[in-house]
Amino acid sequence: MKVVFVYKEAESLAIEYLSAVLKQHGHETSLVFESFLFDTNYLYIPAVYKYANRPARTARRILAQKPDLVAFSVVTDYYQWMCAVAEELKKLSDVPTVFGGIHTTALPTRVIQKPFVDYVVVGEGEYALLDLVNALRDGKSVSEIANLWSKANGTIIQNPPRPPIEDINSLPFPDKGIFSKQVPIYDEIYYVLTSRGCPFACTYCCNNILHRLYGGRKFLRKRSPQNVIEELVQGRRRYPFKMVFFVDDDFLSDKKWLADFLKIYKEEIGVIFRCIGSAKNVDAEVAFLLADAGCKRIQIGIQTWNEELKRKVCHRNETNEQVMRACEAVKSAGIYLDVDHIFGLPLHQQQDYVDAVRQYARVRPDHINCFWMRYYPGTQIIDIALREGLLTAGDIEAIEEGGERNYFRGGSVKDVRPLAQVQTLFTLIPFVKPRVIEMLLRRNLHKLLLQSFHLFFILPRLIQMPFHKDMWYNFRRSLWKFPPFRK
Repeated sequence: MKVVFVYKEAESLAIEYLSAVLKQHGHETSLVFESFLFDTNYLYIPAVYKYANRPARTARRILAQKPDLVAFSVVTDYYQWMCAVAEELKKLSDVPTVFGGIHTTALPTRVIQKPFVDYVVVGEGEYALLDLVNALRDGKSVSEIANLWSKANGTIIQNPPRPPIEDINSLPFPDKGIFSKQVPIYDEIYYVLTSRGCPFACTYCCNNILHRLYGGRKFLRKRSPQNVIEELVQGRRRYPFKMVFFVDDDFLSDKKWLADFLKIYKEEIGVIFRCIGSAKNVDAEVAFLLADAGCKRIQIGIQTWNEELKRKVCHRNETNEQVMRACEAVKSAGIYLDVDHIFGLPLHQQQDYVDAVRQYARVRPDHINCFWMRYYPGTQIIDIALREGLLTAGDIEAIEEGGERNYFRGGSVKDVRPLAQVQTLFTLIPFVKPRVIEMLLRRNLHKLLLQSFHLFFILPRLIQMPFHKDMWYNFRRSLWKFPPFRK
């Protein structure tokens, strides 16, 4: 059986794992990957993107690969595009389609009702997809495959999810080649997961959905240090990566594991890396271990400095003191500090952002990622917004159909103007002395600042890029969309 995956814009570890399991069991896989020049955070021109984004063309590319099954790993941001492609595909062929991914897991009933969707996978999909492909190959019924929803004579067949994969060391290493063949520059950064799951269930995050899906079952699972190192050793033989990105939701969740792993990593891999971590798990010792092993950047989600808002709306319980201590430890260790902040959380007040500016002026992060609140289907924060009258039934329909704006461009926030100048001020904090920031606030001069997404999203990166190799490697991935920059 040949399975053709469909994706766009970025590398997907989910697809790489799905492909690896299928290949391990004798099946063939390939990828139709679209990288639209004008659908990017760096350069977005709607009219040009609409012209370039032709789902019918993508459908023809899929059929040219002669698939037995077409698989869509769906995130909400790409849902409308994937639906359009699948719809065009069904106009040209009766090849079966399967939708999986977090959007599908959150809304299986909505997704399976689409006439161009034949199967839906809920939750972790490696072995559900394998069972489906085997059944189609052998001409057997799919009606009892766990994690799988299907249709038969107008009836939707819903099967319960199987438990999450307990021993994730047993999984084959992800099939990096499925993306590398099409986007060779992806070889420069090696994306890797050392775990599955997250210790937290923040109300705005997909892990909020998965925690509830799997109930009391063990959700956070770690690979052994040796297993991760072996993947990286094998990966380096095939791909000339210059940096590793540990994309775990919290790479720092197990301090003993981290210490054991970093010791081996420094000795056997030794290339620079970046990671994501929770402020609760960062102290001076952890920061030193990271820096000593080659960590150049850590991304910490702060989201808000209003502790009450953080507890009640986000269901996060770290204190500002913990956040401050973590930031100071990272800076003292010489690691580039990248922090996330959400604009437009339910129940926020304008003063929250003024207070945040002052806190960041004290912390002096190297970069602040400003994300606008976007409500993702199935997350608990939607219930909070409904209860507070911030969302309507019409809003929910748009959210579930993937119709909201990108979280860099306003997200679900209906009026971004009251916060736009503050966002501009956030981007200036790493470059401007604290006393200047305070002067701008006291005299309300920040309200005169220019509002320009492109200028204040791109400019800080361009200024800092010559001093940070990891930023340049990451930027090259985006430049690849421009033909002159392709290998």
